[in-house]
Amino acid sequence: MTENNQDWFDDASNQDEAYERVRLRKFMADDELIHAKQLASSAQALSRANAAIEYYVEAFWKDDISHLNLGIAKLKLSQLLLLPDEIKLRLLARLAWSLGGAEQPPRWQKVQQLLVKLKIAKNGSKHCLGNCLFIVKQGSLWVGIERDMPATHDCLKSGEQLLWQNRFLIQNSGMGQVKISSFAKLELGEIEKIKAHLKLDHSPKVILAKIPVILDENQAVLYPYKDENILKNSLEIRLQIKR
Repeated sequence: MTENNQDWFDDASNQDEAYERVRLRKFMADDELIHAKQLASSAQALSRANAAIEYYVEAFWKDDISHLNLGIAKLKLSQLLLLPDEIKLRLLARLAWSLGGAEQPPRWQKVQQLLVKLKIAKNGSKHCLGNCLFIVKQGSLWVGIERDMPATHDCLKSGEQLLWQNRFLIQNSGMGQVKISSFAKLELGEIEKIKAHLKLDHSPKVILAKIPVILDENQAVLYPYKDENILKNSLEIRLQIKR
């Protein structure tokens, strides 16, 4: 700076150990045991450990969680609680983020609070995280969207498509005009019939209430059904969520 006749300013805070950056800088300069190679080695070890954790998170996600095309997930609570805490926390965060549709994953502190509650949860208990409901029922943990569905019906003509509730892309290719409502608006008898058909007899009603129902001009239910041969290529419903 002097050779180039350039003025400079000394920031006194760079020597003030009241600041963490100053203490850390001096510690690293004074401690001969800390070198770049050791830091790089530690970073590699942490990376390997993270990869190992993610391996088991992914395995449980694929093998032990039932992901229904209705935007609902189901798993055995006892199996989840047998896992190490770090894996439990990552799975809960991933469930909330993938099904809840939030822009950002849930705060880690909130995930930890949910895990504490689930460890002592009783049948019927309900918990919220990242726009999702976590409900314990008969040994299972059910996860679904939290927000309420509108009471109004959306009409969809042949050749039109609609992104319903920012979650389900519904395309009508030739069914004629259909109406889109929610499960909660159906009559009780129809609800019970569909639950039995989908083998969801023990599913929480509040979870099922958040899924779309497609009605034809005679108010007959076209969707949801596991066997969608009746729809053929005339009506397509795709769940738009992160995995």
